[in-house]
Amino acid sequence: MRKHRVDTVLVVLVVLFLAFGLLMMYAIGPRVALAEGKPENTYFVGHVRSIILALLALFAGAILIWRDKFAKFYKEHKVQIVKALWWGSILLNLYTAFSFLPLTHCELGACRWLNLGMSFQPSELLKIATLFYVAWLVSDRKEKGTYGKAEYWVPLGLAALLVVVIVGFLQKDLGNTAVILFIMAVMTFIAGITWKQFVVLLLLAVVAVAALMNLGDSKHREDRMESFLNGSYHGDNALVSFGTGGLTGVGIGNSISATGYLPEAISDSIYPIIGEIFGYFGALAVLACYVLMLVRILNVAHRCEETEDRMLVLGVFAWILAHVIMHVGGMTGITPMKGTTLPFLSYGGSSLMCVAFSYGIVLQKSCWTKREDVNEDISSRGRQRGTRDAGYRRRS
Repeated sequence: MRKHRVDTVLVVLVVLFLAFGLLMMYAIGPRVALAEGKPENTYFVGHVRSIILALLALFAGAILIWRDKFAKFYKEHKVQIVKALWWGSILLNLYTAFSFLPLTHCELGACRWLNLGMSFQPSELLKIATLFYVAWLVSDRKEKGTYGKAEYWVPLGLAALLVVVIVGFLQKDLGNTAVILFIMAVMTFIAGITWKQFVVLLLLAVVAVAALMNLGDSKHREDRMESFLNGSYHGDNALVSFGTGGLTGVGIGNSISATGYLPEAISDSIYPIIGEIFGYFGALAVLACYVLMLVRILNVAHRCEETEDRMLVLGVFAWILAHVIMHVGGMTGITPMKGTTLPFLSYGGSSLMCVAFSYGIVLQKSCWTKREDVNEDISSRGRQRGTRDAGYRRRS
């Protein structure tokens, strides 16, 4: 199979999203900064820096790690690299969970970040590690004929348990826990399991979420569920933002919600701000672009020849899908509210860089997808046309 052109639609979409995210920071960043008593250009400059780092990460995911020397080294030491990435990410998240350790940073009683010159959230790195670990696990067990058996479920179950305990319980981050478990579940389900196994997997996920809701200091989670059922200041103001925007929006520079009425306006609440500035049409256009992106990613996964490549792409699909559902659903009152970023649009360094790196992997895999279906259709039409011409010549 020869390398061919990258999926240009996916390239155009990510460029549009990054440009639109920068436009949003230009539109509301100064207002948010002034409302928080910070210099006016704080968030716009910070987002420019994050986009530059994200583009470098995308380049690394799409090109750098697959070049000759890197690719050869990865192929020869794949198992060791994947396991090192997984366990390294787990230990880094465990380290971050303890506030008394150097470089750890806590906010509102949750310890999830490292101060490395910029705030870095190790759970985002764990999502990348999950992609590679589960993709390798699926392909390895399928090759050995043990997929769907204990040899697969035991290491996967241990991985899921570590995520629940470290990210969900110790870091008190139910949102990223749900995203990582969703990635695992989608990759496992599409790789092929029985319905009985799927039901058991679903029940275990429900039990894990219920346990996190009730163990330890879970009052903030109970408050979120209460606000979902009975309304809250955050949720009500998100809906007010959509209503204020109407069909066509109030226009750039005229946002009211960004001046302090809507918490985390530049990150966890950016979708209702989009609705306020660009209206329902603008908000729906953003959703349409995400749907198109997800469909194109699925198309890449469908055309991947290698199981491991297909699983990697499907993991990125699940990652982006989970964030879009949780962010948009939470802001529109469809699902309980949980602080998650909107991929490529929200302000945030580590989340933007890590999803860009993973998206780069999808772009790289889109260059090596099989194209036999198209070639077979063309050659088939050619043979049919040749047969008709030959028959015509004989009759003549």
